[in-house]
Amino acid sequence: MAKKKRRKRRRRNIATSRKVSRSYDQSGQFFFSQGDYAAAVKAWRVAVKANPEIDLNKKLAEAHFRHALCLDRSRKITQVISELHQAIARAPNIAIYHFHLGLAYHYKGQYDHAISAYQQALKLKPGDSRFKQHLQIAQSESDGEAENATARIMQLLQRERNEEAVELLGNQPPGKMRDLLEGFAYAKRGDYAEAKKCLNRCSASEYATIASYYLGLIYAHEARFPSAMKNLEVAMTEPSLKNACQPILLGVYRRQGMKYIQSGEPDKANRLWNKIARLDPQDVAADNAVAAALEDGYRSAAEGDFAKAMRSWKRLINQGIDHPALLQNYAIACDRTDNYENAMDTWAQLAQVWEKQQVRASDPTTLKRKLALVYRRLGELAWHFDDAYCAKEMYERALKYAPQDVELHLRLVTLLMEFGDYNALFHQLRQLRRKHPDNPRVLEIMISAHLEMHDYTKALQCAMDLLKLDKNHQNSRQLLQDLGGEHVRSLFKNNQRHEGMRLLQALIRADSNYPPFHALLGEVYLSQRKEHQAQETLQRCIEVSEDKALAHAQVGKVYMMAEYLKRAEAHFKEALDRQAEQANILLTIASAYMSHDMHKAEQYLDRLILYPPEDSEVFADIADELIDAEKPQTALKILEFGLEMFPDAVPLLMGKISAAITMQDFDLMREVLQSLRELALETDNFDVLEAISALEMILTFQNTLGGLFGYDDDDWYDEPF
Repeated sequence: MAKKKRRKRRRRNIATSRKVSRSYDQSGQFFFSQGDYAAAVKAWRVAVKANPEIDLNKKLAEAHFRHALCLDRSRKITQVISELHQAIARAPNIAIYHFHLGLAYHYKGQYDHAISAYQQALKLKPGDSRFKQHLQIAQSESDGEAENATARIMQLLQRERNEEAVELLGNQPPGKMRDLLEGFAYAKRGDYAEAKKCLNRCSASEYATIASYYLGLIYAHEARFPSAMKNLEVAMTEPSLKNACQPILLGVYRRQGMKYIQSGEPDKANRLWNKIARLDPQDVAADNAVAAALEDGYRSAAEGDFAKAMRSWKRLINQGIDHPALLQNYAIACDRTDNYENAMDTWAQLAQVWEKQQVRASDPTTLKRKLALVYRRLGELAWHFDDAYCAKEMYERALKYAPQDVELHLRLVTLLMEFGDYNALFHQLRQLRRKHPDNPRVLEIMISAHLEMHDYTKALQCAMDLLKLDKNHQNSRQLLQDLGGEHVRSLFKNNQRHEGMRLLQALIRADSNYPPFHALLGEVYLSQRKEHQAQETLQRCIEVSEDKALAHAQVGKVYMMAEYLKRAEAHFKEALDRQAEQANILLTIASAYMSHDMHKAEQYLDRLILYPPEDSEVFADIADELIDAEKPQTALKILEFGLEMFPDAVPLLMGKISAAITMQDFDLMREVLQSLRELALETDNFDVLEAISALEMILTFQNTLGGLFGYDDDDWYDEPF
């Protein structure tokens, strides 16, 4: 009975232990997930103690490892090592645990333990580059303890305690390092013969360059300059010795060069000047080499042999001499001989030289101006090669050194227009205009940019602003006259009446003596039934016109289009009373009647037979006005009549094509193009042939897709092509 109770109690205890174990296992997992690795270790240890059969070694090992990493952040290295040992005790085959143990010992300077841990990590995970690297570092630093004696010797030598250094060297094992230090020590004592013996023994070792440096110093001190040059040139190949070696080598070159001059060997001296120029183009002795080459080049150039001059200069440049005068002359010669690729390379090289000189420049303002000019030239060359990105970069660099150079800014904005980067372009232009409000070039580029963007209102506004700066600016005035009226009509057609009226009034203020503006304003007033304002405006049109008879005819045409027939005929009568034999007057009146009384129109056209115009431009001008006014049928009648008188007139045939495009009459367009092509070929008119090619593209689109450019509705651009 008692045994049965004991077994029952044991089973109950085992069950309880398992429950406790599971509970603490779950607690450990929770703490581990929360990053509280110390608490996880404690929970899992209790779980194992409660149930020794449970296997939590991997979990405990990882928790110890993670806890070690957390401790490592606060540099508690002793605890880190303890935790890592516990992790390894529970999971000895995890390479990363051994690696971090090695890191901890390494940090404490315990190299033997660190090396052992790294080696164990590599054994478990061969080929790991990190493990190898840290093992090598630890082994090297371990060996460094043996090098403490070497460091002590160097300190003694630097403090001029040469006898102590030599005595300490006597206790060192034989080797190249000992030879090097002994050579240095003997040199410091003035025993150059022994020093050279020791240093020469290092010539085939890893200490060859530093030994050559010391040998060069000794030979320079002994004034044995050829031997000094030979050794110092070897030492110059070591980057860490270059700065210390260069001034000594330059001094040796100069002194040996003077010896050659004194002994009558100028060629050998020149070779040394060239070496000086390669090392330091600013050295005074370098000018001897450069001056000689420049003089040879100038002599050849004066004789007209640019190729020989360039060869003289290029020879030194190829030797690594980047003297500014040499580079500048060669670059200019390349420019003058259209050798732009070499010019670009050489200007870029010169820019680099001058950039380096900025630190020690005695006149930084002049140097900045030179750099701005060089980068500007590089920008022009890049543009020549159609490398817009490089050109942009070069102009921006130039502006860094010449921020007030307006012309440079304008070159850059012109380039931005080539890129099509209009946001950046207009930002730059607005800034330029604020800084330089009186510069006409800024406004000229703004006009071009707005025209490219088809923003005609702003283009016209800029042209008006330009006329305020320069009332004689013909291009701006011409733009207002050519585009102004047409754009105003377009605004009215698109129901932008307010904008159209405001622009038209601004155009009249800008060019108050241009009759068509007044005529257009009168036309607008008549469409609004503002007869009084229209009458005043049209009267002003007549007043500012030089040809009063033609002005009356044009005003009459405005009245006729607005259905004011009596007033129209009164002005026609006034025009004919003043000049009844003028062809353009007869043609203006005829075109006005075409929409109202074709019989009268034909009467005036018949009178043209008696007073024919001198050329076809009269018919073309009237037709253009009618096409702009959306009367292409009337324009065609005028053009047909004109072609009867001038059958080979290109402007009239081009006018018929404009009318055909407006009406989308592609059959008529093909017919006229054929006639125009035959005429252009007969007269070798290549401009017309080029225009024909462009027009045929329209026909290609029409043939392929239908409509003028493929679609007849207004939303064609939303459709897939």
